[in-house]
Amino acid sequence: MEMALKKIGKRGEIVIPKNMRKGKGMEINAKVEIINLKNGILIVPIQKKFGDLAGLFGDKGVKNIKELDAVTHEFFAGMIE
Repeated sequence: MEMALKKIGKRGEIVIPKNMRKGKGMEINAKVEIINLKNGILIVPIQKKFGDLAGLFGDKGVKNIKELDAVTHEFFAGMIE
């Protein structure tokens, strides 16, 4: 999984690295959905379907947003103390 460390600007803005945006439909003026999870925030291009997230968390078999929230919580719980 690719990761980047960024600072949040005065107005709450975060720059998503170009190499991460490339190929994800996140070009200039693209719209994204911001999903508030228990332990983080998920940013998804809105033209993408939920099925496009398949494989995001390996073999967890995430089928819907509720399961995604649970898996994300589990994933980040092991990384944040």
